[in-house]
Amino acid sequence: MSDAARKSLGGVLAIACLTVAAVVSSQLATSERNRAEDEARAAAVELLGLAEAKLTADRDALERVASAGGERLNQALAQLLPEEFEKPEGPQTLALTIEDILTVESWWAAFRATGTNTLVAKLPLDDGSGGMRWSVVGDVPAEARERLIALAEKAEVATSATGFSLVKGVAQMAAAVRLNLPATQHQQYVLVMEQAITAKALAAHASALNAAIGIVGPATSVIAGSEAHEGALKDFLAGKPAPGAAAVCCATRELAPGLQLVVARDPAPRLAVADAAGQRSRLIAFAVAGVLALVLLIVTFRKGGSSEQERLLRETAAQLQAQQEALQRLSQQISNPNIPLNTGAAATGADRQGPVDDALAATSASVVQSRYETLAPLGQGGMAQVSVAVVRGAEGFRRLFVVKRLRPELAGTPELVNQFIDEARLGASLVHSNVVPVFDFGRDAEGYYMAQEYILGRDVDAVVQASMKKRGRALEAPLVLAIAQEALKALAYAHSKTDDAGRALGLVHRDVSPNNLMLSARGELKLLDFGIVKSEQRLTRTQTGIVKGNLFFMSPEQARGLPLDLHSDLFSLGLVLFYAATGETLYAGGSSYELLTRAAQGIGEGDVARVKALGEPLASLILKALQFEPQARYLDADDFARAVAATGQVASASDLKLLMETVLKDELAEEQGRFAVREGA
Repeated sequence: MSDAARKSLGGVLAIACLTVAAVVSSQLATSERNRAEDEARAAAVELLGLAEAKLTADRDALERVASAGGERLNQALAQLLPEEFEKPEGPQTLALTIEDILTVESWWAAFRATGTNTLVAKLPLDDGSGGMRWSVVGDVPAEARERLIALAEKAEVATSATGFSLVKGVAQMAAAVRLNLPATQHQQYVLVMEQAITAKALAAHASALNAAIGIVGPATSVIAGSEAHEGALKDFLAGKPAPGAAAVCCATRELAPGLQLVVARDPAPRLAVADAAGQRSRLIAFAVAGVLALVLLIVTFRKGGSSEQERLLRETAAQLQAQQEALQRLSQQISNPNIPLNTGAAATGADRQGPVDDALAATSASVVQSRYETLAPLGQGGMAQVSVAVVRGAEGFRRLFVVKRLRPELAGTPELVNQFIDEARLGASLVHSNVVPVFDFGRDAEGYYMAQEYILGRDVDAVVQASMKKRGRALEAPLVLAIAQEALKALAYAHSKTDDAGRALGLVHRDVSPNNLMLSARGELKLLDFGIVKSEQRLTRTQTGIVKGNLFFMSPEQARGLPLDLHSDLFSLGLVLFYAATGETLYAGGSSYELLTRAAQGIGEGDVARVKALGEPLASLILKALQFEPQARYLDADDFARAVAATGQVASASDLKLLMETVLKDELAEEQGRFAVREGA
């Protein structure tokens, strides 16, 4: 190759290298931005559901007040002489009497302070035809009559009804309750309570959700939230979102005709992080491309033997080819969302590990070959891959572990790495016979991992399903009580855990569910998975208003994104006990949003009836745990455990062992034999 040709080739390759870097780095930056916008949109939709759940809870609280007021009216009116209302003018007289109570009676003042109280009556027609008509009693604007009557008609059929509406430019929530008066068989009276949705009420919800909330209608709006979030919401409503934020901050849903619920969270911090990540990707790509281009130019323009120059040129061209292939792989990752994107690996090819989070530096873990030999995978969740593994030692030593590994594609996300570290640290600090311990944590050639105790057994969900399949029923009350007693021992220990200085850690598990209660073949019960536990000493914090946990076994305060204490775990355990006794969840819903709304409302009359059908002592124990107000539940896990023990019907560990042998003997024996054979291989 001539000197001129060699120099031309070197220049072309250098330009090609820089061009590829420019194209791919631009794609990487765009991908980071698009991903951040998608996450912001998804967060806004989740916030919308949480905000609506909070407003629905407020409306349900108004319904409870209206029901209490209706009962009070029924009691007061029952003391009046029935014959007075059997006269032709009786129905109208009764309506006016109720209206008088709602307006001036001092004993009704507390209910009057709740909002506007209106009576809607279904009275006989004056023409003697026997027909009936709905009438709104009192001085009510004509535009409100149709709305009030429609709500009363619903309450006539279903005893009570609720709704949202726009009244004279003010957003309102309403609850209607049918009055049950024995002397009015041929009339119907409905109490309607309406309450304005104020900025103060919205501000409390907005603060809890770390967002802005607005209720908007024609010529009216009520908006509350922090300055940044509220500004994003106002810009959205004005049709001028911040540059580049194009509606990613907000979500909206119709509460009632002409009334929209809108939520917003300022996307600027999230987008700034994405832009910074995109800029880092650009710098990495250009740095590598620049170095290679410089090497090419030095090699092609240097003086020296032709053969030596050609050898260096070939080696450099090979390096360039390898780099181009690596950049192409990154480009494929961008276009295919199923391939994890790890911008930290872009510059160094396939052998480089993902970025190491700073929090792991304290562990001094070196990247070495794993000493855990995988025997069988157990499954994969949102964060981790779980498998059964064996550690071998001298003189034929072997021990089984359950190894959880952070999914490789998540290793470049500091928040998730820190959450994984939190779980390992908390698990290692919890040493109790009813808690699955963490024995080891570190990072090897396969990534971050933690090693936990291997338990030959199944979670409570699998045990209940196996029982229904083998025995045709869920678990008997004594077995359910035994599960409760052992689970409460674990919760009492975790809730009371302190640090070395004696300070309370404030642990709340937040995911007490049948899948996180493991029953061993020997009849021992252990609590596991402290991955989303609340603690005062976590590296990571759950953002206010963001809900984590199993929606089927969630307390109302957890579903609402409110601050949690130990009482939330007791509520969840109550739902677990119902499931263990019936094989059915108490909550049901066709979507995550429906389940979240359902959980936020707490149990209703139908749920209470299902629990009572269990009979004593389970019904009373579970219903107390499922009280809507946290302070109305058991004082703590020890208090709950004492109530369980007081029944005198708690099964023994031997009974639980017999249950496991009855419903899972063959399956557990097969598992034990399978791992034993593979260990000896």
